[in-house]
Amino acid sequence: MESLSGLPLAELSPRSRRADLTRGRMEFATLAVGRYRLKVADIAALLDKHPNSVTKWLNKGLRLEREDPGFEGRLDHLDAAISRQS
Repeated sequence: MESLSGLPLAELSPRSRRADLTRGRMEFATLAVGRYRLKVADIAALLDKHPNSVTKWLNKGLRLEREDPGFEGRLDHLDAAISRQS
């Protein structure tokens, strides 16, 4: 995902609230938990975050996926690219 999103995984962990990091966190959580069925607790541990934070990103991402065709398209693009790399 790092090479595809332009955000290294390590950048998703700090407390920064930059717009690109917030969006990257939502994309990561939505793909990891929403589409790939990984556990929130595992993603939280990976990013050294509280599970509630990951759940918040997931909920926002799922809402955006339903309401924003651009966000859904971005997730589809990332998902397809990740699948090709596997």
